[in-house]
Amino acid sequence: MAELPQNWQKEYLTNICNVYQPKTISTKELLADGSYPVYGANGQIGYYDKYNHEFSEVLITCRGATCGNINKSVPKSWINGNAMVASPISNAILDKNYLFYYLKNTSFDDYISGTAQPQITRTSLTKMPVIYPPLNEQKRIVEKLDKIMRIVDDVNERLNKIPTALKRARQSILNQAITGELTKDWREKENIEISLIPKNIYELGDLLCGTSPKSSETNVLREGIPYVSGPEQWDGKEIIVNKWTKYPKKIAPNNSIFITVKGAGVGKIFPGINAAIGRDIYAFVPNETINYSFLMLYLQNMTLEIINKAQGLIPGISKKHILQNTILLPPLEEQAEIVRRVKLAFEKLDKIESRHQKAKEYSDKLTQSILNKAFRGELVPQDPNDSPIKIPE
Repeated sequence: MAELPQNWQKEYLTNICNVYQPKTISTKELLADGSYPVYGANGQIGYYDKYNHEFSEVLITCRGATCGNINKSVPKSWINGNAMVASPISNAILDKNYLFYYLKNTSFDDYISGTAQPQITRTSLTKMPVIYPPLNEQKRIVEKLDKIMRIVDDVNERLNKIPTALKRARQSILNQAITGELTKDWREKENIEISLIPKNIYELGDLLCGTSPKSSETNVLREGIPYVSGPEQWDGKEIIVNKWTKYPKKIAPNNSIFITVKGAGVGKIFPGINAAIGRDIYAFVPNETINYSFLMLYLQNMTLEIINKAQGLIPGISKKHILQNTILLPPLEEQAEIVRRVKLAFEKLDKIESRHQKAKEYSDKLTQSILNKAFRGELVPQDPNDSPIKIPE
């Protein structure tokens, strides 16, 4: 800021705040029935039977990937050393809630050191400036921000529920698709009785399990044949070939469906190509008795069910998981109608998701804009009768 608003001042954080890391207790010491909340690097992490801070404090995450995140503890809580406390030396100089909002609007990039283990030290914060108005104006800013942020938080809470609702909607559509519910009215209109024939999935094609070549057998040069090692090569529209091998062991054909069976992308389904596949990928090659796109819908629903049963753990999908499934197979004409309806339904959900993402981006920009305005002295009126704060020698 080139010029400070009237009666505003600038001082280093450590000159107007006590900045320190409290004593840390281990996660083994946390108590399920403890009376006092414990705060770590990313907010509350559990409970304990003692507290080391009587009042609410402003916390700066000082270790790990989330370095620079700002939280605020509740009164009577235990604060661990992964969070650095910044407590004003005097309530007559700096309002604690003003400090909280100010630090949330501050970039800590210049104060973070280390790459493998990022950290913020008290020494680095000795060079962090804080700008602040007279105390009365600080309180007016906080009061205004509190009102605005309650509205913004309410909006964000609603927005944050949408991805889960969309995920459930997609899963519900998939489930209706493979049980015949989605095309019930279509059958009635066409005067067709339901005809779902049970088929073991191994009757519908062949399942190929991938085998990863040695690192010396693959390279990034365009030699040999394409090698697909994981879902990170699928961008949502096509497989990006960035690995090749001269020694293919399992080759999937173009009409296969790839299933990620291990790792962070487990359960991801995407169209296969003529390529060697690694051990984290299975390829299902359908025969002519099933619509390719209908089978993809079935496999998506199957993997979702496996993941849901794992209750949050990252599971692996085995050959048995897939081949033990029995699919109720409708006629090919109905399979095509199911695929058409699912595509239309998913396109509508995609539009909702796109609008949600834009709304979330707008909300984030609005929050940042409001905070920027507050600390330019433009959010609330300034009172010329407010005197600058004097810091005691």
